[in-house]
Amino acid sequence: MRVFKPSYTIPLPEGAKILRRKGGTFAKFTNARGEEIVAPVSKSGKRVTLETNCYYVEFRDHNNYCRRLKAFTDEPASQRVAATIQDLLNARGSGAGISSDLRRRIEGLPKTMRAELAKWGLLDEKANTATKPLTELVAAFIESMRARELDAQHIRANRSDLTKLCEACGFVFLSDITGPKVEAYLKQLRDAGASYCRSNHVLVTVKAFLAWLMREGITQANPVVNLRPLNEREDRRHPRRALEVNELKRLLETTKRSAGKLFGLTGHERYLIYRLATETGLRRGEITKLTVGCFDFDKGVVSLDAKYTKNKKGARLPLRKNLSQELRAFCRDKLPTATVFKMPWATSIMIRRDLEAAGLPYKDEAGRFFDFHCLRGEFGTLLAMRGVHPKTAQVLMRHHDVNLTLNLYTHVLAGQENAAIESLPDFSVDEDEQERKAG
Repeated sequence: MRVFKPSYTIPLPEGAKILRRKGGTFAKFTNARGEEIVAPVSKSGKRVTLETNCYYVEFRDHNNYCRRLKAFTDEPASQRVAATIQDLLNARGSGAGISSDLRRRIEGLPKTMRAELAKWGLLDEKANTATKPLTELVAAFIESMRARELDAQHIRANRSDLTKLCEACGFVFLSDITGPKVEAYLKQLRDAGASYCRSNHVLVTVKAFLAWLMREGITQANPVVNLRPLNEREDRRHPRRALEVNELKRLLETTKRSAGKLFGLTGHERYLIYRLATETGLRRGEITKLTVGCFDFDKGVVSLDAKYTKNKKGARLPLRKNLSQELRAFCRDKLPTATVFKMPWATSIMIRRDLEAAGLPYKDEAGRFFDFHCLRGEFGTLLAMRGVHPKTAQVLMRHHDVNLTLNLYTHVLAGQENAAIESLPDFSVDEDEQERKAG
């Protein structure tokens, strides 16, 4: 390993002053940048010898080839480059892999140096990728999500969360990411007003990004693997509720009879959307993707392609006969490829307006909300109210865990608790009968 400045010769500049010194003959002249130069003159007296401005690092690589890498104008900085290369050669020779400290030093090298090391085989493709700035790694992660055809809104949210995290924490390279720094950032978010749910969402995004890097072989460590999500039940910012049966009927009736359009949808269209969501549990995004061809009106079934469902498993859900007939009539003049409903982006605002028209509160006295997603919870609540077996309800709602069906998407309606108690056997004892037995 050698750090030095290579020399080269140029013709003797015109007007150069020749100096005779003990060490030989030198030429004194001013270069194009206005710097005064004193350089040795060749034996012929026609050329002068100069040194490059930058230092170079010369070494033999793992294949015993002599390599020369351009370093810096500063000698100590160039010596540090040489030390990094030597450690890289040692790591490659021992098979121990690149340590986190060595990775950070490699990341600190200019991009051109890293490219040269990769070209010579000292950095394999994965190791070279790992030393790229996080902005490039995040961009690659986002492209991977697009290639997997994930939801566009989900992709945008992931990119935004990762970008804000890197900017706030000063993460430039992969090795900058540490568990404590991410944990501190999440705490700052919560201190600024973010909910536990929001904090957990960011954590899930970071974990997904690092898990992808590990699957791609770009890194072998996940610095946030030990971070745990917070209990969202301790910080419910948007608790949801279910409507009573009579309230739901009032909402549907009022909406269907509504004369004007709301977000481009007639009252009848909004009524069908609300009813479809209530009687199938379909999510807003899933309803958006429905085409006429998704319905088999004769069999009373609606089907969704796997790429449009949250669990990516597809869906085939039964429809009530009268709803199937209403949807058939609504879709009569539409082509099989036509979208059934032009869903607006602001479905929560839409249903809020219809609730107000029906005289129902968007937020009740207990602070619970009823937004569009509550229609899915309404579906689970009505199934439970009708005594549907939990396993059947889980299948209909397409949950991987029945506890999610029971704990989050099933609500207890007014009077159900009292009715449950009254359904218990009567254990009272008649007073006259008690006295006879005592006598």
